[in-house]
Amino acid sequence: MKTRIHGLLLGVAVLGILLDCRSPDSLRAVEKMDARLRLLTEKNRDENVHFTGLCTEAISVETKAQIEHTGVVLQTVTGDRFTAVGQPLQIRRLARLVFVVRLSAAKPVYPSVKKESFR
Repeated sequence: MKTRIHGLLLGVAVLGILLDCRSPDSLRAVEKMDARLRLLTEKNRDENVHFTGLCTEAISVETKAQIEHTGVVLQTVTGDRFTAVGQPLQIRRLARLVFVVRLSAAKPVYPSVKKESFR
């Protein structure tokens, strides 16, 4: 009987630890990412991921410095939007910034080739 109770208590303790592994900040950060970016950051641990971002206001010199401090490399900045590339850990760090509203995986672009151009 004591063994069952000890086992149950241990199970509850482990479950509590597992559920508490993610802080509310990291949960909110993940919610800022679209589903495709979440998948890419979970699947590709060490590979660079291209993405776009939206901030609460126009990106200033200070804002740009904070973004770059996370380790991501900014490619273009236009008003409150930007494109960047970074590794999953860097992207998650970026998502924790208060002024970052949304992060989306870049869409692949495929050239459209018409048959007439080969004649």
